[in-house]
Amino acid sequence: MRRRAGRSRLSSKSGGRPQSVRRRRRACGPVRGRRRPDASPRARVNRSGSDRSRRRGRTTASPRCRSTPTPPAWRPRASRARANAAGASSRDRSTGRPGSRPIPRWRPGSRCRRPPDGSSGCALCSPRPGGSRPCVQNSRRMTGHLRALVAEVAGTFLFFFVGAGAIVATGGDNLVAIALAHGLGLSVAVSSFGGLSGGHFNPATTFGLAIAGKHPWSRVPTYWIAQSVGALIAGFALRYAFEFDPSALARTHIGTPSLGGGVTVTAAIVVEAILTIFLLWAVFGTAVSPLAPRIGGFGIGLMVAADILGGGAITGAAMNPARWLGTAVPAGFYDNWYVYFIGPLVGAAIAALSYRYIFAPEDLAPTKSVAPNP
Repeated sequence: MRRRAGRSRLSSKSGGRPQSVRRRRRACGPVRGRRRPDASPRARVNRSGSDRSRRRGRTTASPRCRSTPTPPAWRPRASRARANAAGASSRDRSTGRPGSRPIPRWRPGSRCRRPPDGSSGCALCSPRPGGSRPCVQNSRRMTGHLRALVAEVAGTFLFFFVGAGAIVATGGDNLVAIALAHGLGLSVAVSSFGGLSGGHFNPATTFGLAIAGKHPWSRVPTYWIAQSVGALIAGFALRYAFEFDPSALARTHIGTPSLGGGVTVTAAIVVEAILTIFLLWAVFGTAVSPLAPRIGGFGIGLMVAADILGGGAITGAAMNPARWLGTAVPAGFYDNWYVYFIGPLVGAAIAALSYRYIFAPEDLAPTKSVAPNP
């Protein structure tokens, strides 16, 4: 009230408001974006009768007067406080600085905090159509090791179903078709699931990688269990799929490897060990070595096909204890079972030691681990 009274007296003495307030100064400046009145998109004809070229309206700087805001000294104190608060909040929202209503700044790669309920895992902050990027809780609870085991089960099932299925379908007589089926099936399985689990699908491969220091020993038993489960699923699925041809199932034992005529047990173990050495060398050379060519599982699949072509008539060229187990259990055929455990494991150990102490180019490039990240 006092302030208003003072202002009224001041106004009465000076004859109204002060000069600076009563007369609002008008500042004139160039304004862009106006179209010249003579500019027209249509062609014009000049005095001489020649056609003028069609030109578009050009923007020129024409003066436009705008009123100067009232000086802040003559504003009431409450209005000045509201204006300052509004300006600060708008600046804070635009720059992300702390203010009355700050907007959280999103940084690439930032992760959510673990919620108080104890649920595991958080996904990266995902953008919204409106522009904000709030943290979105990740509902996945599968760890890296469990995901690797599921990948081993799936890849082993794919590999054995295709390979053993070719044996049953051809009656075991077409060695070329059997070799191609095993090679192509393993190539696709390694290329599909190798990034998740390393693409072993073979207890001998897991054993050899552990000896070479490329796979943790603590995960060897779980990998063996996953590979055995995938092999058994493939064997029982094949027995169910070929129920319409029981003679083929009985003749091939659902694709179970067996010794050729006149082959001794010792010779069979040696052959299985040699074939497994070749396979592990291909694994180390094309998938494990830091200097390996980026060909996925194609090189490993070719080596499996070559091993079957070379040793399939002698031992069946299993090179894989799970390969024998997955079809022997559904078929109930256990002849010479130790050949397919001793030979591949011994061959894998020899190949791993030779790579570790002879072929490993550790001085040329950094070590590359094939074990999945936890």
